[in-house]
Amino acid sequence: MVLINIKNLTKEALIEKYNELQAEIEGLKRAIGDLRKFANEVCDKNSQLNAEARQLQGKCVCLEENLTLVQKELLKHRWIPVGESYPPDIDGIQVLLLYKDGKIQKDTTFEGGTPIWLGLTHWKPIPEAPEAKP
Repeated sequence: MVLINIKNLTKEALIEKYNELQAEIEGLKRAIGDLRKFANEVCDKNSQLNAEARQLQGKCVCLEENLTLVQKELLKHRWIPVGESYPPDIDGIQVLLLYKDGKIQKDTTFEGGTPIWLGLTHWKPIPEAPEAKP
């Protein structure tokens, strides 16, 4: 920005220059106001987005916890390959046994026994029955 030389201007030229500068100043003030308004809107939007992000993050944590619960529950119901593990050597656990020929057998595990698992491919624990309501 360059300062103007006003020494040789007539009164009419000075008034005209004054009006031009005044109009330019008013235009700049409007532009500054618009920019401030826009900056405030951006800040408000940013605050809204941050709040929404926090809300979504909380929802995501809750969904992840639910997913973990569902995964654990599904694991209770899946057939476990004998290559992964055999039924536990603990007394009294009810299990289903799946053999190569497709036969499914209900059995009870026992501690210290020597089970014969010939042809066994998969097994799964039988879940406990729900509590009966009168």
